[in-house]
Amino acid sequence: MLYSVGAKDENPNKTGFAHLFEHLMFSGSKNYKDFDAIVEESAGESNAFTNNDYTDYYITLPSTHLETALMLESDRMHN
Repeated sequence: MLYSVGAKDENPNKTGFAHLFEHLMFSGSKNYKDFDAIVEESAGESNAFTNNDYTDYYITLPSTHLETALMLESDRMHN
C-alpha cells in the first residue's frame, strides 16, 4: 500500500514523525494485537519504508493467504 505522505509533510522544526508513524503501524491495533505474528504464521513477511514523498507498506505472503494480507491492510488503514 502506497500512501502519499512522507517527510515533505512534516513541520520543518519537528522532523521524523513520518518515519515514527511507519514503525507504529506495525505495533498492532485493537483488532490485531500482534501484526507481525499473524504475518509470520502465514509464512510471510512485512516491511515498510518512508521517503520524502510517500510511505510504502507491504506484505509478502503465499497466494493462499491473500485474504490475510487484505484483512491486515484494511485494518491498518482504519485503525
